[in-house]
Amino acid sequence: MFLANMKLTFRMLCLALISGCMFMQGCASSRSADIDRLIREMETEDILAWNTDSRTARTTPKRRLDSPDSADIGLPPLNIKRTSPAEPIIRNYSPEDLEVTIQPGCLVRVGVKEDSELDGNYEVNDIGAISLGYIGPIILQNKNAMEAAKKITAILTRRDFRRATVAVKIVRPSYDRVYIGGGVNSPGEITIGSGDTITLNDALLRADGIVASVKGARVRIISGGLTNAMAYAAKGTLYSLVNKNGKAVVPHIVLKNNDVAVVLSTSSGAVTGGGEKEITVLGEVKKPGVFKFANGEPCTIMHLMFKVGEMPIFANRKEVKIFRKNSRGHEEEIVVNVEKIMDKGQVDEDVAPMVDARSFIIIRPRLL
Repeated sequence: MFLANMKLTFRMLCLALISGCMFMQGCASSRSADIDRLIREMETEDILAWNTDSRTARTTPKRRLDSPDSADIGLPPLNIKRTSPAEPIIRNYSPEDLEVTIQPGCLVRVGVKEDSELDGNYEVNDIGAISLGYIGPIILQNKNAMEAAKKITAILTRRDFRRATVAVKIVRPSYDRVYIGGGVNSPGEITIGSGDTITLNDALLRADGIVASVKGARVRIISGGLTNAMAYAAKGTLYSLVNKNGKAVVPHIVLKNNDVAVVLSTSSGAVTGGGEKEITVLGEVKKPGVFKFANGEPCTIMHLMFKVGEMPIFANRKEVKIFRKNSRGHEEEIVVNVEKIMDKGQVDEDVAPMVDARSFIIIRPRLL
């Protein structure tokens, strides 16, 4: 608008100057019509220009100095492709793949389609974990190939993988194991095929059978005991190894990987005096098992602790439980403060841990 007014004023001044000159020269007759025509044309052009500027001013809002530039509505809209959350893609596994589980010592092949840097064979360490490149350790113990692939997939998708295509194969399986302890001739771990099971009868045979001094016994089964630090203090499930007629019989019990079976004495004949003695110690000890005492060897809590050795820091040494049969053949439970005997030298607190030939002691963890 300002420029249009300036333009109109300049033209009017020019016309006035021309008119004055022509008037002074006496040329008003024929030139007046031309001057009038020029003035009308100039006024018409100015009016049209003013109308155009006015419409532009009304339709285009004034932009503030601090406002952002307006969007160019002539551009096409952005084509944003939305992706769904990452979903694991697991290959098909055979029934044999699902039966074999990952154990320490086996070799596992891992393939990741999205990053070949993670492809390779990985050794499973003692805690059942593999070190998957820059991802770090992943515990896969007791998992089959499909379960391992799912776990690795879940970890990768949490580590900024939009999609993880994982395949796992157990290249070299390791052996599974069970533990047979208590009143057997050769207590210890028994190896079985990876993914296999073993009956209690076969396990006892491989442990050289039950000791001859046991006339009647029970067996405590602790499922998954080898993977539980508190397994030996757990109650487990008790089964009798004698029938109603007093005949020895082994129930049909199937043991699988990491199971623990402990044979406990329930002999009705009390043994006093001489004879070989065996005491089963379970719970918070560095090496639970059967500790033997020769004929005539002193058999008390103090002498037993000499054989057991140093206890872990979490062992409750003030309340060691002894399960035995008394002189009348009745089962009893007594509690002994081993700390007083071993640390403070109060030998008057010492007791004979057994009356029968087969007793057992449980050392539970102390409460923090």
